[in-house]
Amino acid sequence: RALADHYLQLLQGMERTFELTGGVSVQLLAAQKDVITLKEAEPAVEDVRHCLEVALEKALATVEGMRLAEGTATCVDMQERFATLETLLAEAAQRAPVIPQEWRLKLQERLARLEKGFEFDPQRVAQEIALFADRCDISEELTRFKSHLQQFATLFESDEPVGRQMDFLVQELNRETNTMGSKSNDVELTRQVVTIKSELEKIREQVQNIE
Repeated sequence: RALADHYLQLLQGMERTFELTGGVSVQLLAAQKDVITLKEAEPAVEDVRHCLEVALEKALATVEGMRLAEGTATCVDMQERFATLETLLAEAAQRAPVIPQEWRLKLQERLARLEKGFEFDPQRVAQEIALFADRCDISEELTRFKSHLQQFATLFESDEPVGRQMDFLVQELNRETNTMGSKSNDVELTRQVVTIKSELEKIREQVQNIE
């Protein structure tokens, strides 16, 4: 404004001095250097804050949606794998009692093929069969394994962070599986144990991503 007043006085003075006509117009005054300048308006602080809040809310909603989708997919995958474990556990429980019986029959067949003059103590044979049955007995491991699976099922229903508990249970399941494997003297049972360990490893990887 001060610059415009200066130009106005100067132009009016020139008009009087040189006896010019027409007067000083707005267009003439506006044409003078720096009389009118354009300045970019600065956004209001509240407007900036509002835009940032909206953007943040959208970003958080997107992240939360992604986490929910990922969590749902993880839960479904783990439940399917636990269903597989339950099937394998049932097969192992069905197979385990048969192993000592089959071993007893094979032992009796071998003894029967020996020369007739060979004498053996029936009590000692029965004792060996009992010892073998005890060494390969996995009934306790199967019971504990089933109990851990049931504990896992309750954790799926919890609204609290369960990552640490799940990680502990996976370790316990692995421990029981390793014990079953060390006691196994049967190809079929060993195959089942290997498959169980494979499923547990995949579950362990999923648990690492759970809070």
